[in-house]
Amino acid sequence: YLEEAYPDTKPLWHKDPYLKALDRSFLDAALSAIDRVVSVLKGRGSREENWTAFREKIAVFEKELLKRQTNFFFGQQPGFVDYVMWPTFILARGVTAVHKDLEMPAAEIFPRFSSWSQHMREDRCVRAVVDEDHTALFVQSCAAGSRDFDAGLH
Repeated sequence: YLEEAYPDTKPLWHKDPYLKALDRSFLDAALSAIDRVVSVLKGRGSREENWTAFREKIAVFEKELLKRQTNFFFGQQPGFVDYVMWPTFILARGVTAVHKDLEMPAAEIFPRFSSWSQHMREDRCVRAVVDEDHTALFVQSCAAGSRDFDAGLH
């Protein structure tokens, strides 16, 4: 819909129906990473088990980026998959800032994922919207028992 309503903006989906279907299929497989991070955030289940399962999902991202041989899932610029998955990893970084016993995997283990993450951080749209310090404050408020959606804006 967005691309039809705003044809002069950069595309978010591939025009090729096959590539578009691959993106949708990948999203279906990858979205469980979000649930694991949210489970840590909300204190559902074992924090360590949820975090381990989340980190294991990063291998799926690494494999897909390696297969595509591009900086982003969409290609040489971010697309729908990139923008949908990115907040999960910002939230995960916030979790590691609050829960020092939890860590993101080292760049040496997942170099493509690490590169993707850095490219996303440099994206103009992401920089305009995301403040990682505010995200860490939000995670801190969740850990304290309240969800302050205005964390960092006061």
